[in-house]
Amino acid sequence: MDLKGKEITPEGRKIIIKLRNEGKTLREIDKIVGRTHSSIQRVINNFTSSKSIISKPRSASVKRADCP
Repeated sequence: MDLKGKEITPEGRKIIIKLRNEGKTLREIDKIVGRTHSSIQRVINNFTSSKSIISKPRSASVKRADCP
């Protein structure tokens, strides 16, 4: 399953947090949900710091006037 570049849904985030609270390791969770352990870790870290499963807004890139 190739999910590169796809955002994890709020339902997916809930599942990740639930599995982590059950004591599963990052590697166990990545096998269950089909994501990389680094993606799992990012969801857990974001939840730990903000207590929210909602993803943070991304900043827009700014193009400079002198760049083509």
